[in-house]
Amino acid sequence: MTRADGGTVCPNAVCENRFERLEQRVDKKSDQLDMQQEKIVRLEEKFDSLTHSLQGLTKALWGMSGAIVSVLLGFFIWYVQTL
Repeated sequence: MTRADGGTVCPNAVCENRFERLEQRVDKKSDQLDMQQEKIVRLEEKFDSLTHSLQGLTKALWGMSGAIVSVLLGFFIWYVQTL
């Protein structure tokens, strides 16, 4: 069987089989995309948590640096006074 444009027309059983396979493939890819979207959302949550933790650690490091500088400055002033 041929169409007006020169292509072939497949019988109903073959077409139904092809469409069923194509639909299964599309469904499978759709499920994979849904799983990827869920993974992306979880990664975003983990990155938000990680950046929040890093902000806290940065503040702690600045605090420790300030304390060390203060102690060194106090020691220097004490040393100069004892001379």
